[in-house]
Amino acid sequence: ASSASQLAWAFASARFAHAPLFDVLADYIGRHVAVFDTQHLAMLAWSFATCEVEVPGAYKAIASFVKGGKLWAFRMDEFCCILWAFSRAKWRDEQVYWDMVQVGNLRTDELTAEAAANLLYAAAWLRTDACVTTAGFDEDIDKLLAFLVQGLLSGRFRLPDAQACRAAVWAIGATGHFAEAEAFVQRLETDDASILSPLFYHAAIHGDGAQGIEAASRTDTGARRTARLWARLAAAVRGNTAIENEPTAAVRLRAACGNSAAISLARAGLGAAMRSTLRRLRDDGLLNTVAIRLAQGVGFAADESGDDDPFGSGLVDAPCLRGGARIAEHYAQELERLASAAAAARADELCAAGVVLAAVGDDACGSHLDACLGALLDEAVGRSRPRTALILNTGSRRLGCAAAVRVASHGASGGLGEVADCRVVAVEEDPVLACIAQNLAALAGVGDTVTHLVGSPRDCLHIASASFAGGPADVVILLPISGGCCGDGGDSAALKDLRRAEELGLVGQGTVVVIDQVLCLGTPRLLWYLYSRRCYQVEIVSLPASGTMLCEDWVVIARRGGDSDDMPGAPSAAEIHRGFPELAMLAAESAGLWRMRESDRPAAAV
Repeated sequence: ASSASQLAWAFASARFAHAPLFDVLADYIGRHVAVFDTQHLAMLAWSFATCEVEVPGAYKAIASFVKGGKLWAFRMDEFCCILWAFSRAKWRDEQVYWDMVQVGNLRTDELTAEAAANLLYAAAWLRTDACVTTAGFDEDIDKLLAFLVQGLLSGRFRLPDAQACRAAVWAIGATGHFAEAEAFVQRLETDDASILSPLFYHAAIHGDGAQGIEAASRTDTGARRTARLWARLAAAVRGNTAIENEPTAAVRLRAACGNSAAISLARAGLGAAMRSTLRRLRDDGLLNTVAIRLAQGVGFAADESGDDDPFGSGLVDAPCLRGGARIAEHYAQELERLASAAAAARADELCAAGVVLAAVGDDACGSHLDACLGALLDEAVGRSRPRTALILNTGSRRLGCAAAVRVASHGASGGLGEVADCRVVAVEEDPVLACIAQNLAALAGVGDTVTHLVGSPRDCLHIASASFAGGPADVVILLPISGGCCGDGGDSAALKDLRRAEELGLVGQGTVVVIDQVLCLGTPRLLWYLYSRRCYQVEIVSLPASGTMLCEDWVVIARRGGDSDDMPGAPSAAEIHRGFPELAMLAAESAGLWRMRESDRPAAAV
């Protein structure tokens, strides 16, 4: 039992989901669960959930074991780990959840910070997910949630890292306690911008968010909350890296955040609040080309004055950072490109798409764009003129910003430089990169066409689905170079995003799926999945080395046809999931290379 649990833990720590091995371990625990002690059960449950392997027999055995008063035998960290694993795996056993919530309420004095984080996630999932009926113990869950939230706000539980903090912010907001989630972020002593990502998502789905992006973004409260978050980000412009930048980088980011706040207010029709934001930008000397274009849209005069405050706090009044300001290098580079595009575009120009594309591209990005999006738009999509498009991880690379602009400009109305009659939804987890992408879209004249969502694809895809009225997107562009500030990235994240889009109907008959960097990133599971599904016509476009690209790379263009997975000879869902014997080793090697690459990337701090 000890060797089995340690082996599972080792593979899970390396994020190596070796399906045959975990099947053997699941079968072993199903037959010998009684010989495992509490620590080994917790380790196995955590391993199964972390690798997201499908082992219903193991979960059933563990659930049966913990019933009947045995929960008191577990240490509190083990107890919370098992409850987290059940919720992460979406295990459907109302009785075991009921027992665990009741025991959890009686043992709160034993909680550590890490156990509290696991318990908070599980309780929030139980309260919000419809796959388990909790009507009989909703009050118990609410009592547990109230204790945990109060513990976080009071400082009793100090979460160990940024990932735990993000999960806590998501869980608090998911249960409808947006003010408490904001208060928790306010008390955190961190300059990690990614902490704000779940708050942006919860602000976006305020009110009628389930009915689509427009319904959510146009609500008064939702728009003001989003504007406040942009203001908060502007006020928190300071870094923890060792890279010294000129203060201009901080000023540029404050200006971009102010523009995004104004865009949020404009979408909701809050003209007075938007004008107040523009006045603040003007008074701080931050009224750049993007802001001027926004001002022209609402008839804002340069000498206009007023007292309206859309935020109700001084967050937006934080002074610009002067001498010694430091911003993460990759943010500074993207802000420099935004500034270059803004300087090159004339304020009275209707559409500066060409200027934006020139500003965000270099030799490497240009070759990607010509080979990938050029082929997509001109050969595949150009003939049909896409009316709906979904782009995931928009800000993770300059190509994402260029993709949004190109697709929006080549929509139903015509070619580059024209305002398109199409709708583009762009998802990005990193708030800073999303802010820059939103400013570039506004500068290109496609701000009304491209809707930017800040949050993980796991959360935001259902909003995109509702926005497209449940129908498929004409184009789905997936940029998997980064799993986002909250995701696990690489092959795993790319495949999860694609499958989630399929489940929600965003990928359907006629959809063209474009996936970048499938060779250098390494996406063996994703490629196996696409080639195994008979409904996809898969084409791989090879990109030769050029510029800063040191080696060849691939782009996948997959065209979704009819449902042909049930044709004679087509592999079953289980066979596709299991793959071939060498697939697990390829995926592990790919994941290792991805983690080495990500370890060299700077943290998401400003």
